[in-house]
Amino acid sequence: MARFGMVIDTARCVGCMDCVATCKTENGVPQGFNRDWIVYDTVGTLPGLHMEIRSERCNHCDNPPCVYASARDARDSHSPWMLVPRSIPFMEEKLERFSSVRQSRGATVPDQFPAAPGVFQIPARATARLLLDQAYLTTAYPEVVVSGGRGATITLRYAESLYQTGPRGATKDNRNEVDGKELVGYRDVFVADGGRQRMFRPLWWRTYRYVELAIETLDAPLSVEDLRGAYTGYPFVRKARLEIGDALQSQRLGRILDTGWRTARLCAHETYMDCPYYEQLQYVGDTRIQGLVSLYTSGDARLLRNAIDQLNDSRVPEGATMSRAPTRTSNCSAPFSESTQRLPVFLKS
Repeated sequence: MARFGMVIDTARCVGCMDCVATCKTENGVPQGFNRDWIVYDTVGTLPGLHMEIRSERCNHCDNPPCVYASARDARDSHSPWMLVPRSIPFMEEKLERFSSVRQSRGATVPDQFPAAPGVFQIPARATARLLLDQAYLTTAYPEVVVSGGRGATITLRYAESLYQTGPRGATKDNRNEVDGKELVGYRDVFVADGGRQRMFRPLWWRTYRYVELAIETLDAPLSVEDLRGAYTGYPFVRKARLEIGDALQSQRLGRILDTGWRTARLCAHETYMDCPYYEQLQYVGDTRIQGLVSLYTSGDARLLRNAIDQLNDSRVPEGATMSRAPTRTSNCSAPFSESTQRLPVFLKS
């Protein structure tokens, strides 16, 4: 039986992936699998790094020993759809109740709400608005539980602070003050189906101190039974503390450390994040600092290792990494790419 071979001049490969696409099309390779692939390797040492691009493929052996004896990287296609062991723990999640109702219109809430569940009703063909205060910034899944009110619109809007319009434009000023200010922020909109004890919860967590609950009913009244949050974040455990000879100064520095650690935790989830409210992206410049904070404060290096892998996987053919990863849009920065090379040093030291 004739055996066919393929000769490839790897020095001329530019990583265009045409061979990969052609093989999948010609042979009807199922989605998620490849019979050939492109490998990008960074070789050399700084400052003489260069990118090596290789086209690799299955040799179609009659009795392939690699399938039974090799590591999975040798027998599986280099496909982004392959399942791999989880390298970080599952996120922490715990109940988090609001501190107070700061404003109320169109509804009379029970005294125990929102510190505890409490039922209140919005009549048919009516509107209502509540402004709830968490008392601090958090990252959580908001959960609202309602009954009845078929067709009613339930809107949750989230913000770190309210805005006041003045001579300087829209300003936040004192974040504890809400009177005469406006809440501007992202929102979720739910439509009640009329059933009992329906819980609405978005598919991704939200960042907020203040949550505005706005309700507009149609022909049926709506009962609101609870509104709470489920805090989530990377499960760091704080082990470090700061002490100096002066007890008063130790106390003051301790409060600064508390604030800094809260900020660090808000920006640590499945990845490190530059901002938990807006972009939620793992920029290498931010991650370099966040990784050091994590190592010094908790000793947990798993999220940093995960970040190094994700940033390394973002390399373009020229060898540079993206300024952030994972990301769906290309964005390169020379200083950030150079910073990526320093990240493994933190783990070795």
